[in-house]
Amino acid sequence: MSDRTFDVLIAGAGPAGLAAALRLASSGRSVCVLERRKPGAGSAAAWLNARAQGILSDIGVAAGAILKHPLTTLTFHNADLSKSASPAPKEPLGFLVDRSALTAALAKEAERRGVELCYGFDMTGAELGEKAVRLAAADGASRLGRFMIIATGRGTPWLERLNLGKHAAGRGAWLGTATGPRPKEEPPGVHLVLGLDHAGSFVMLVAAPEGVAATMHGYGEKVAARPAFVQICRLLAQRGHVPPSLPEDAASAPLSYCPTAMALDLETHVGKNVLIVGDAGGFQASLSHEGLYPAMWSAVIAADVLIEASGSKHPQDVLQTFETKWRSAMAAYLAPPNTDTTYLLPMIFSNAAMAERMARAFFAGEGL
Repeated sequence: MSDRTFDVLIAGAGPAGLAAALRLASSGRSVCVLERRKPGAGSAAAWLNARAQGILSDIGVAAGAILKHPLTTLTFHNADLSKSASPAPKEPLGFLVDRSALTAALAKEAERRGVELCYGFDMTGAELGEKAVRLAAADGASRLGRFMIIATGRGTPWLERLNLGKHAAGRGAWLGTATGPRPKEEPPGVHLVLGLDHAGSFVMLVAAPEGVAATMHGYGEKVAARPAFVQICRLLAQRGHVPPSLPEDAASAPLSYCPTAMALDLETHVGKNVLIVGDAGGFQASLSHEGLYPAMWSAVIAADVLIEASGSKHPQDVLQTFETKWRSAMAAYLAPPNTDTTYLLPMIFSNAAMAERMARAFFAGEGL
């Protein structure tokens, strides 16, 4: 297939890539979003920061059609689920969503605005030229764009392949997710199982209307993360919070290593005519590892930078401002907590005010 030329190519059709596409399309730019997987892949229950309503408004998407399930029920547990605390926030902590439904809604709106969505594009090569970027696929297809946004998700190999920057070595977590249907007796909400070890490992269970997803955040050794994850899922199943099949799913779920506060540690998010956003750029909250809201936030900032760059005589200089702009807007949300949460754990189960503060730290990115 011959080259097709666009103002911006976006690698990755997740929430970050589609948020950028919507912002760019609204400004009259031609956009092509390239995705290796088929539509709807990667479905899982998730939660979204309450401030995401503002991001959706910024990209012209009706939040009410997507954010239909406020997160108002939260329960903290200790490691063996013998203690629990349920803070009662005055305002919703966020929203329960299905990732595939969120992505589908954004994709539908993007197509309506003229964005080309190219699924099944298995990117095998990229050429970063002085005035254009060319992407090639395994089947011989190619696309040409003035600029490019990389939104290919956590663990993307393209940063290294394109020599765009490396994450600094530091503390990180082993992440793994087990999913299943939500038991009828389990109300929508979130369970946080804390204090699995002295390193601060925890399991977050999101029970959304469409299903449940339990995610392990293991800060110790990988060999310890797996059995701890399975044990917590077994305890959750015994109490009816998850289906009986979830422990087996946890036993086989892939575990990937994710450095904390990656965006703050990455050498650069700017390449030649390229910006890196979303999970690919480490835009995740350090404490909760929530990535949907900061992914879309970083994407909108990147889109605005590219809109400005497209009308500049020195576009690469404008692209460099992305680092300053996202740090100014997002650094406080992405930074590690200002207090070691391990020491605060016992207080959560005896002090309602501390439970409320911990809830705000996890779900709103507020300091402790």
